[in-house]
Amino acid sequence: MTPALRVQTALATLVLAGLIAATGLFGTGCTVVPSTPDNGDMDTNGTPQPTPGPSVAIRFANLTDLAVLADVYVSTNGADLSPDALFVSDNLLMDGVGLASTGVLVPQSTDSVEVPCVDGMVVATTGGVFRDPDTGEELGTGNQRILQQGLVFDCEAEITFVYRLEGDVYEVVVTLN
Repeated sequence: MTPALRVQTALATLVLAGLIAATGLFGTGCTVVPSTPDNGDMDTNGTPQPTPGPSVAIRFANLTDLAVLADVYVSTNGADLSPDALFVSDNLLMDGVGLASTGVLVPQSTDSVEVPCVDGMVVATTGGVFRDPDTGEELGTGNQRILQQGLVFDCEAEITFVYRLEGDVYEVVVTLN
């Protein structure tokens, strides 16, 4: 910690202690922990910030009038591309995807997330699950897709999963930019 930062932290602690004493909160069971500088991955409100370094943008487009469970998995399994290794709950990408981070894309919607890119990364889908938006009944699934970093895409790539219904066929089309 630099000397200037130590002085700022000490002054902030003193001001905070003075405010607590002045408002009568001292000794009422309230504990104050002075903040310490963080490692840069949180803003001043404690909101997570994007991870620095290479990343992959994953975009989703539901072009149907159905609800679609995106069912996308991100793994660092590297050479093990077996469905048993890829399609496990620990690899399921839901944070930030779809309605309330449930992984469900409402009819005619788009969404996107950014994930850190690492060597051996795999982005895959079981094909998505197409559901009736009113009843939740499963109507069909798309085709499985497995994409390996370094072979199919590179870090800083943009991968788009397009969910659509062609006639009676449920499908997911993958585009890379």
